[in-house]
Amino acid sequence: MEGKEGSIESKELKLKAEELAKQTRQRGMGMLEGKLPGNLSFSYTGHFIQGEYPKDPPVNLIRSRQSEFLNSDLTLEVKPNKQFWIIRPYAPPMENKTVIETSEIRKKTLFGLRSVTITKENPVLKPTNTPLSYNGKHGNTDWVEYNYYMPVIHVDTRPGVYVSMGIAVPPDLAKQIDEEVAKNVYFPDAFLKALYPGYVGPNFQKHITRIPAKELKVIDNRPQLRTEVLHPYPHPIPY
Repeated sequence: MEGKEGSIESKELKLKAEELAKQTRQRGMGMLEGKLPGNLSFSYTGHFIQGEYPKDPPVNLIRSRQSEFLNSDLTLEVKPNKQFWIIRPYAPPMENKTVIETSEIRKKTLFGLRSVTITKENPVLKPTNTPLSYNGKHGNTDWVEYNYYMPVIHVDTRPGVYVSMGIAVPPDLAKQIDEEVAKNVYFPDAFLKALYPGYVGPNFQKHITRIPAKELKVIDNRPQLRTEVLHPYPHPIPY
């Protein structure tokens, strides 16, 4: 299955995807979201934070982007056989701190003979400049975030049902991922399968079963780049 933008069956592609997936699990963070089959739903099996696989992570260090995508102008471009690979700077979520704010209320006494001042204390959550962390681990502002959006076949048969993978990685690892995507349009697919082995398959009741994909739109939202390129798959991804 050779094409000018790579091969879906390349041994080199698979090995490179596995190598970068290993580094991503060790040094980055990631999550799956969207319409997953029942055996995967509400599970954090695939949620990793720099080498750890918390069952119920108390914090999400990578933001959910599913609703953002589905409510964006990109939905005007949505086709069942079109996938998206979106790149943006990673913005670490910050810790919130509870502070007490006081307010004063002037109130007359029961018979209105005099006024009294009542001080009221209100706890308020305020953002800090400290990145949210899990077991002391967190991303940094020089990291890069990737989101891979895929239309899927699901028991919920409504159109526009998506599963998405989100990852955030350090800049040196991002550079390698960018290079692989530029070399082979099938890299996001191979990368997904290497990060989540066994998740993708033909049985939509047990697997993430993508609608056969014919094209991938790569959108780079990093300020210094700002590019959008549509790549046809030389041969469709079957599921």
